[in-house]
Amino acid sequence: MRAFNRIAALVLSLALIVGGLFIAVQAVLAAFHRAPWPLPLRSWHDDLVGTRLDDPVTTIVAAALGVIGLVLLIAELRPWRPSRLPVHPATADPSSAWWVVRGPAERRLAAATARIPGVNKARVRLRGRHRWKVNVRAEARDESRRRIAEAIEDELDRLAAPAHVRVRLRLRKPRRVT
Repeated sequence: MRAFNRIAALVLSLALIVGGLFIAVQAVLAAFHRAPWPLPLRSWHDDLVGTRLDDPVTTIVAAALGVIGLVLLIAELRPWRPSRLPVHPATADPSSAWWVVRGPAERRLAAATARIPGVNKARVRLRGRHRWKVNVRAEARDESRRRIAEAIEDELDRLAAPAHVRVRLRLRKPRRVT
């Protein structure tokens, strides 16, 4: 969602910049008693003044803009996953705060899972803010469950994860290759 926010902010800022420059050009032309450029503003003004609020096009445009605004507001109010997670290394001072970036930690856990023979398409998602929850999805047989859990626990120890991390394994049987 961060990428969407950045793109939306870029588009909105560019629209505001272009609109502001357009209004500035129109103001300068009006100050020098010149005709409006590049658009026929007089016909636009007449159309806008002559349009009624009960016009179907006006109602549809207003409703669409309202729905888009509500969707964007709800998307922004939704709590998103933080990009970093707190860790507790054994050598650290208890008053100091240590953090690990979520994306690389997820990739390390997925790589540790994928190194096990017979495990394919490993995906790991880390959730939680202070208590970690690890969701592992992989294509593997049930016999590999213990080895996957051990690999995840070892990697969590290397990452200095907090105690009592909840690990959830979802294994799918590998597809047969014929």
